[in-house]
Amino acid sequence: MNSVGGSELYHYELLVGLSQFEQLDITFATYTQPNLDFYLFQDLLKRGIKVKHLSNLQEEYNLIIASQPYPNQFLCLRYPNIPKISIIHSALRSEEVIKHLSIKHYVAVQPDIYRCLKHKYGVKTSNITLIYNPVDSTRFRKHAKHENKVNGVLIGEINDPLRRPMIDHAVRECINKHMGLTIISHSKDDFKNTLIQVKNQTYNTEDYLKEADFTVGLGGRTTIEGWMCGIPSYIYHVNSYGDILDIKLKCPPKTERFERNYVSKQHIELYKQILKNE
Repeated sequence: MNSVGGSELYHYELLVGLSQFEQLDITFATYTQPNLDFYLFQDLLKRGIKVKHLSNLQEEYNLIIASQPYPNQFLCLRYPNIPKISIIHSALRSEEVIKHLSIKHYVAVQPDIYRCLKHKYGVKTSNITLIYNPVDSTRFRKHAKHENKVNGVLIGEINDPLRRPMIDHAVRECINKHMGLTIISHSKDDFKNTLIQVKNQTYNTEDYLKEADFTVGLGGRTTIEGWMCGIPSYIYHVNSYGDILDIKLKCPPKTERFERNYVSKQHIELYKQILKNE
């Protein structure tokens, strides 16, 4: 959580949304040691959210919401009787679904993950809810059309094996079609063409999206942020090795389902339902 990648921003935005509900007393526990001087943590602390390392949990909780296999396993062992909701962020890697009697429900953040939970892992549909990535609609919104050259935005690690084939293909396509492409990544590469710009990882990705005509991605957060800004997305369907299986240009759908306040309300209703059944 000491960064501004997709997983980090998912949890930050969800926590900001949940912090508006006074009946919630929230502790946020991270797998990595949290740097409490980091500005995202500073904001959460100001909102009354306690931030701890996963190993420092001492209290008893009514409900645990967990992401990623290791935290799920750790929490099932440490708190075997506390009901849990497991959030699954990917159907491609690092997201082995943990099954335990205390895990009462699964949240899938994309339709393909919902299908994966149902068909690959055999989870009953009554135990799965599709709730999308939360996005701050005050930051990501439609802007007036600009008159600059056609420009795209791709947010993702250049050295990520899952994304590298997509990035190389998108770079070639943009160069061939004389379109600009801004890649926002912590890792770097020189694509030796002025049409391709590589920028440092940043929280304020809306500054780039408001000047963009399209996004490029795997259908996750970047796609949604672009849709919120009213621009289409080239969505790459890849396998677990990054091999490109399909590419589709998808225009923005109705975006209420992605708005942070709407997503957080879906979460709190699910929490109430799980606790009611206990």
